[in-house]
Amino acid sequence: MNDFKWGQVSEKWKPIHVPLGEGMVDFNRYFSLLKAYEINVPVSLHLEYDLGEAERGASKINIPRNEVFARIQKDLAFLKETWKKA
Repeated sequence: MNDFKWGQVSEKWKPIHVPLGEGMVDFNRYFSLLKAYEINVPVSLHLEYDLGEAERGASKINIPRNEVFARIQKDLAFLKETWKKA
């Protein structure tokens, strides 16, 4: 799972990756449909927004590790809570 919004990059409209719940994806609707139709599939948390270059697999990141973990934990908490409410 990841989230996005549209934004201009070099004067072109492109998808911009953002933390879960901050973009255009309607996770409430998506999860409620999965539950309504009894579709049991794995859900994977996939982060592509700025994590200090960790999102690109860098061995050295440019923000504190605890900030990276805090962002990941926030997304995971959003995912769990949204699934529970759906």
